[in-house]
Amino acid sequence: MDTNSHTYLFTMYTGIVGNTLRTSLLGLLGTMAIIAFADISDYKLAMAAIIITFTVLGVLRAKGPIGSLGPLSTDMSSELAESNYGKALADAPFGMFKIVTSVLFLATGLAQLWALW
Repeated sequence: MDTNSHTYLFTMYTGIVGNTLRTSLLGLLGTMAIIAFADISDYKLAMAAIIITFTVLGVLRAKGPIGSLGPLSTDMSSELAESNYGKALADAPFGMFKIVTSVLFLATGLAQLWALW
């Protein structure tokens, strides 16, 4: 794979991950603000559904692109692999990123459900 194609794919996947994290975490921040500052006693089920939706979609939407970054980091041209960027990319723990992201999303969602009920 040539360097331009590799850079394009890497930029695309990291952009998807960044957009997913931003959207889902801001959504969860918004639901927490609603729980903290509004009277939602009549709407607990609806709030629980929104929290679960943001949590599940955040986990599922981030896992795919992060999982694609691992194989992409090993599929570099020799020129790119020999650069400092290529060496750092090859050593990045993408599997760990996937686990940490999933755990944090799940912890945030569960904490909000606990605060809600």
